[in-house]
Amino acid sequence: MKNKKIISIILFVFLIQVFAQSLVFAENKAPKNEKLIIITANRFDLEDFKSINSIGESNQGYIGLMNIRGAKGTNDASSYASIGWGRKSYVLNKDLTFFDYSDVAKSSHYKFTTKEEPSKISNLNINTLIQTNSESDFGAIPGNLGEIAKKNDLKISVIGNSDKEEPLLFSGAIAMDTFGRINSGNIDDVNIVDYEAPYSIRTDYDKLLISFREQYKSSDIVVIELGDSYRLDEYKKMMTDSAYEEYRDKLINRIDSFISNVEKELSKNDSLMVVSPFPSLENYKEGYRLSPVYILNENEEGLGVLTSASTRRDGVISNIDISAYINNRFELINPEISGKPIVEKQYENPWTFLEAENQKIVSLSSVRIPVLYTYAVFEMCVWILTLIIGLFYSKVPKIVIRAVKFILRITLLIPLVILIIPIFNFADVVYSLIIGLLFLTGGYAIMSKLIKNDLNTIAILSGLTTIILLFDMALFNQFLIKNSLLGYDPIIGARFYGIGNEYMGVLVGASLITISIFFEKFGFKNIILIPFTLIVVFLMGNPMMGANVGGTITISAAFLFLILKSNGVKIDIKKIIGIFVAIVLIVSFMAWMDFNNENRSHLANTILTIINTGPSAILQIIIRKISMNIQLISASMWSRVLILAIILMVMLFYKPFGVLKKLCQKHPYIANGWIAILVGSVVGFMVNDSGVVAAATSISYVVVPMLVLLLNNSDDINFLKK
Repeated sequence: MKNKKIISIILFVFLIQVFAQSLVFAENKAPKNEKLIIITANRFDLEDFKSINSIGESNQGYIGLMNIRGAKGTNDASSYASIGWGRKSYVLNKDLTFFDYSDVAKSSHYKFTTKEEPSKISNLNINTLIQTNSESDFGAIPGNLGEIAKKNDLKISVIGNSDKEEPLLFSGAIAMDTFGRINSGNIDDVNIVDYEAPYSIRTDYDKLLISFREQYKSSDIVVIELGDSYRLDEYKKMMTDSAYEEYRDKLINRIDSFISNVEKELSKNDSLMVVSPFPSLENYKEGYRLSPVYILNENEEGLGVLTSASTRRDGVISNIDISAYINNRFELINPEISGKPIVEKQYENPWTFLEAENQKIVSLSSVRIPVLYTYAVFEMCVWILTLIIGLFYSKVPKIVIRAVKFILRITLLIPLVILIIPIFNFADVVYSLIIGLLFLTGGYAIMSKLIKNDLNTIAILSGLTTIILLFDMALFNQFLIKNSLLGYDPIIGARFYGIGNEYMGVLVGASLITISIFFEKFGFKNIILIPFTLIVVFLMGNPMMGANVGGTITISAAFLFLILKSNGVKIDIKKIIGIFVAIVLIVSFMAWMDFNNENRSHLANTILTIINTGPSAILQIIIRKISMNIQLISASMWSRVLILAIILMVMLFYKPFGVLKKLCQKHPYIANGWIAILVGSVVGFMVNDSGVVAAATSISYVVVPMLVLLLNNSDDINFLKK
């Protein structure tokens, strides 16, 4: 009873802490006397930005690469909307039906569908946007930026368009309020007919500049849409390469001149942002799927790159961070966004750094799926081969059995190789992988000659993997994980920092099998297990290190189970409840750390979202995790690895009958480790977005040692005789 009271008090204090933090976020501040100009040059790439002299040759300003993903994949309209709404959004071009108030028919229809008065510019399909995004897992609110600006007496205007055969205004998604309205701007009288232009339409930059000067006087934020870059990219398939290059050069000169003229109009406290919400279609197909963003502050000198707490990666931001940047700049309190304010970081050679970073990201992304697919298939083939050899054990030469055992252990070496190849820093990722694999396989072969015991070699492999992962999280800002093929992809944007679910599963399996083999060799000691558990759990959950909430729950459950099992404690419903309470306390402690951290991670953001939006946010999280796992089960190769592992263990349990039981009796501490890994696999599957991946990578550390030990027990493994 006393313990329950203590736990209740701790949880109550934690909730008070969370509530107090949320109150800090609810405090409003007065906006500053400054303006922000946002120029969208859609379908331009990093090389295009560098070719614009007012950007590429400037001695001040900050450049970055932006993740463009929306709520359902990627497209131009969704990226524009995500920029304005501060959450991943889903929009189609046909949903951006903006019109000027002078269009009487559309104005009447707007009033009919919304029961609201249209503004200078309004979106006829605002209800479609609201309905579509209300069904999304990300909870984006269409018109969020425009609405919060309106409530704080900030004026936003829009100039320009991306008209082709039909009117099209992407940037309206950034500036509109929750009824799809924008109070001022010019979206009609900015183009001219030009039969030597894509679609015979070209932006009239003189008119655009006049409109900008008019809107600048009365607006706090001016969004300018340069439609020519979008039209050119859409029309490229109709042009020869020489015609395209010639027009592109002319366009870059026109845009350069326009940006220079805009800069001349700015006051010392103003800022200019130039952003390409979506890359060119050619670059997109080739894998270059991060778009450039440039920020110039008139009152600041120096060059540098952009980053944010969303990515914690120099030179990379997310599209949802732009909304956070705007809100932060004007000191607006907006709990409905999930992006983080953009941070400007000085670099001596930002373009050189960013070009190299972009190439590295694309190189990793392009080979990630083929390499991991090959690894998964190889692993499954080795497992199946081992099973076949078990069926014909008495007829298989000993040298073949030794070779198979060696290859089995190599499957545990591959995650380690993939982890350390960033150290080689070769330009070609595949070349680095081959060199690393050959180098470590050779070293492992020599070690296997010197150390005959299979368990010892497995312990060394898994121990090295564990140590390097822990040190990378603790001391090196996850450099190896971030640049690993088993890490995460900034282009996909599911995660940017910490430890991803692939290596989270590896760490769960490797750490548990390492400590289990250690106890098998030297005897069980709580004085070793408990501190080791605390270190692994702390590094996994620390918001500035592993920053993986699902991983923290997973590894806590697995190690707590191992502690109880190793101490001879019978696992019953009370112990399971105790494990659950301990995990709640661990996650609460990590959340407390996160709330006291300047760059808050997913955990604090999730708690704040739940506080601000209510229980529906929990439902959204659950639905997202379930849908992601269902998708991965049907599409991911890791699901095949997991299913095969389960089939193998079931087969070994029944045939040869009793051999697995005898093996567990012979190696009780290893058996406890296997069960703990299985517990971690189940929990990891349940609590992570891509739980199938974590379960598959961790369960390998059950299957491989189990098969190796069974091959070592020649009296038991002969299936034919059994």
